[in-house]
Amino acid sequence: MTTGGVLFDLDGVLVDSAAFHLRAYETVFGEEGLPFPAVARSAVIDGKARSHVIDLAAPFASPAVKGRLADAKLSALEALLDDTTDCSVPGATDTIH
Repeated sequence: MTTGGVLFDLDGVLVDSAAFHLRAYETVFGEEGLPFPAVARSAVIDGKARSHVIDLAAPFASPAVKGRLADAKLSALEALLDDTTDCSVPGATDTIH
């Protein structure tokens, strides 16, 4: 049998992205003057969807505010990743070479 390729799930397997997602949420909520509670942090680390995390962190916010927070979080994450040269899990690069 010949292998034609290998498929990896990057998020959390080859790339340690939880820390970046967490920093992005903390940045956005901090800029809004909102707390980012432990229950929301746990949801980020567990890889929960952005809408779920925002519902946990800002349960009484209007849909418009939640949408703004979600958009801002995505922008903050992109900015963090633009400034990062390597976010791979230790040993991941050696494994795929």
